[in-house]
Amino acid sequence: MRAGRDRPADKRIMFMKHLLAGSSFAVIALLMPTSPVAAQNSQCVDGNGNAVGTIAPGSVESVVCGSATVNGSGAIGIGPQASAEGPNGTPVTSAIAIGFSAEASETDTVALGSLSEASGFRSTSVGSMSSASESGAAAFGGAASASGTNATAIGYSALSSGPDSTAIGTQARALGSSSTAVGRSSAANSASATAVGESALAQGTNSSAVGSDARANGNFTLALGASSTAQSQSAVAVGHNSSATTVFATALGASAVASGSNAQAIGAGSQASGQGSAALGLLSQSLGQSALAVGTAYKDANNVTIFTSATGAFSLSLGAGASTGGDRAIAAGFNASADGARAVGIGSGSRAGGENATALGSDSVANQVRSTAIGAGSGAAEYGTAVGDRASATRISAAFGSFAEASGEASTALGYATSALGAGGVAIGRSVARGDADVAIGRFATTDGGGQPTSGNIAIGGDAGGNAPTIANGGSAIAIGTSAGATGSNAVSLGAGARSDGANAAALGYQAHVTGANAVALGANSLAARNNSISVGAAGSERQITNVAAGTESTDAVNLTQLNAVAATANTALANAATAQATADNALAAATAGGDAAAAALNAANAAQGSANTAVADAATALGAAGAAQGTADTALANAATAQASANDAMTMAVAAGDTAATALGAAGAAQGTADTALANAASAQSTADEAFANSAYVRVNSAGTAPTASGLDAIAIGQASIANGTASVALGRGARAQNGQAVSIGSANVASGNGAVAIGDPNVATGTGAVALGNTNSATGQGAIAIGNLNTANGNSAIALGDGATANGAGAVAIGQGAAAERAGQVSLGNSSSTYSMAGLASSASAAAQAGALRLVTTDLGGNLATSSLDLATLSGLDGRTTALEARSSALEGQALLLNRRQEGGIAAAMALGGTMVIPDKTVSVSFNLATYRGEQGFSGTAVIRANRNIYVSGGFAGSTVRGSKGGRVGVAFGF
Repeated sequence: MRAGRDRPADKRIMFMKHLLAGSSFAVIALLMPTSPVAAQNSQCVDGNGNAVGTIAPGSVESVVCGSATVNGSGAIGIGPQASAEGPNGTPVTSAIAIGFSAEASETDTVALGSLSEASGFRSTSVGSMSSASESGAAAFGGAASASGTNATAIGYSALSSGPDSTAIGTQARALGSSSTAVGRSSAANSASATAVGESALAQGTNSSAVGSDARANGNFTLALGASSTAQSQSAVAVGHNSSATTVFATALGASAVASGSNAQAIGAGSQASGQGSAALGLLSQSLGQSALAVGTAYKDANNVTIFTSATGAFSLSLGAGASTGGDRAIAAGFNASADGARAVGIGSGSRAGGENATALGSDSVANQVRSTAIGAGSGAAEYGTAVGDRASATRISAAFGSFAEASGEASTALGYATSALGAGGVAIGRSVARGDADVAIGRFATTDGGGQPTSGNIAIGGDAGGNAPTIANGGSAIAIGTSAGATGSNAVSLGAGARSDGANAAALGYQAHVTGANAVALGANSLAARNNSISVGAAGSERQITNVAAGTESTDAVNLTQLNAVAATANTALANAATAQATADNALAAATAGGDAAAAALNAANAAQGSANTAVADAATALGAAGAAQGTADTALANAATAQASANDAMTMAVAAGDTAATALGAAGAAQGTADTALANAASAQSTADEAFANSAYVRVNSAGTAPTASGLDAIAIGQASIANGTASVALGRGARAQNGQAVSIGSANVASGNGAVAIGDPNVATGTGAVALGNTNSATGQGAIAIGNLNTANGNSAIALGDGATANGAGAVAIGQGAAAERAGQVSLGNSSSTYSMAGLASSASAAAQAGALRLVTTDLGGNLATSSLDLATLSGLDGRTTALEARSSALEGQALLLNRRQEGGIAAAMALGGTMVIPDKTVSVSFNLATYRGEQGFSGTAVIRANRNIYVSGGFAGSTVRGSKGGRVGVAFGF
């Protein structure tokens, strides 16, 4: 060997340096040869030991075996027609071509396999007919093609044509830049698209399709699950056969469908087709714009599937089988429905079918326009309101209370089991108002007497613990008081137990009774049995009428003073009659002296005397029987008329008798004057008696038991033991008390104590100025306090308690609903712990317009107490941008973490690939290529071991994976002793 020439071992070491310098693959392991390699030039032989080429380490440090062609420093060509040179035979550095017609035509390229081609700078092609045609490209597998810069194609006929793209799997396609396709026939056709799974397709930019036949067709879409489809921009479909077909739509769950823009369908078989709609739950459906359906489908008793659905725009359905058919409707609860526009149905089985209808409570029904039904089993018709368990209200009617019924148009029923059956009827306190315009107030008060209903009746009062109920059913009849009854047409009964059975009759007082038509009974236990009569007592219980003013008209009643005047007049008439008798005697004597001619005058005088005698007797009778003044006056009137006629006859006969009868004529004239006086006095007596009856304006009745007391100015007390001691106060009913000015107490044992206080029902207590207690056993204590319903308590100024068992303790406290309790001043309590709430007006533009200043969030604690937090909406709105930025950073970190994880897994795969390096015995150079896979990433390696001499081995190699940027190389040396 000539001086200055490198030794063969030195050239081999230099070759390995160049080989490793041009490699971009990580070397993880070093394998030592097991047998010595020839130190000088050696031949390449085939499997039969025939020479096929020469290892020729010439000045370019290249290796060629067989009929291969190499041209360039560090180039390796192994196999028939293999080529490691540039186009037109230009030299290339570190090119490796191994296999029949393999071609490595650029610097640092590797072509391994029959007809393989690596034509891009630092590209790698492994597999029969594989191709890596761009810089950094890598193709592994038969007919695999990596035609994009830094692209990777692994698998038979895999294709990665986009820059930095990856295609793994038979016929996988990664056509867009930075795209990834993994799986048989998968395709990622746009930039940054990812398709994983057999026949998966990622068509849009930044789209992802994961799963067999998954389709992500729009930009920024995600389809995850077999046969899932994300069609439009930013759509997300997760689950087998799920579909999100419009912009920003999301479908999560097997067969979920989101077909409206911005729609959300979450749950197997869920469907959201309206713009901005959302469906959450198994087979839920949200079909209207901005509608929300939350709940799962179920099968009814007939095995028919009932879906949770929100069909109307801006509607909300919550609960299994809940449905909304109207715009802006709300249905909440199992099988609840709200089919009318702006309708609200809350509660299991509730139905709100009319426009603006409200049904609140289990099985409540409000199926007509603006109807309201609140309470389990309640029902309301058009413009009707029913509040309470199984309450019902027909058109334009209102029913408040459990089992309350307002079935007449424009009727009102208030209280437990009350019934207003006729049009315009009013029933309060477990009463019945049957006819049109009837009013019934009080426990068991009724206007229903059986038979054909009448109208205009009023019944006020209770049944006094098992006695007959208050009843008014005669037609325009009025009954006020416990167990009062008015059965006659236009009849009036006022007082406990009072009854008026005759037409146009009036019974006033405890157990007063009228059976005659147009009759009046005044006072306790009075009886008026004759038509057109007035009774102030009964047989054996007669009464006096006191404080009767003097009569002035012909039909007025007279008082005792007037009757005394009649008696005086009668005495005068008696005296005048005596004078007339004397005159008649004189006339008789004169007539007798006149002879036969005066006979007729004598007879006339005798008749006049008889008439005068009769007048005297009648006057005496009138004087002795002043109590029967009217009858006496009538008799006096008739007798006086007879006397007048007799006197007229006497006068005529006296004239005919001539001068002899002159005296008789004078006597007859005197008798006529006396009779005229008697007639006038009788007429005056009758007039005075009539006036006494008509002017009885103030009547006081004494009755058995405790009498009512009306001690206040203009006060009215009606009913046994009732008391009205305030100015203009009214106490109506047994034991009712009205104790201050303008106080009103109606019903048995009610107490209204305070100016303007009102207590109506049985028994209620209203204590305080303007306090109101209405219904059964309610208490309102405090100025302006109100308690309405059953067993409610309002204790405090301006406190309000409405419903059944509601309690408001404290000034300004408000408790509404069954069992509601407001225990602090100013507190508002709605319902109890099992109640739900709906405030339809919150969403209105008018509510928003009424707000001013900074808007704050409403908070609640476990006890249901509401307050506003210090976090206002401006601060919350500011969080939106910060949250968006945080989400973006989180997404970026997630991407980085994912990339880091892939790099780790790719490194492990590359390390595993280096584990299969072989050293061929008796050979100077051994070259190995290996493939490995780890958690979805593929690793590959190429290593070479060269024996420098018997005791020194030099090794080097490259390794990489399908993860971009994970390639590297190393070199090592081993010494033996």
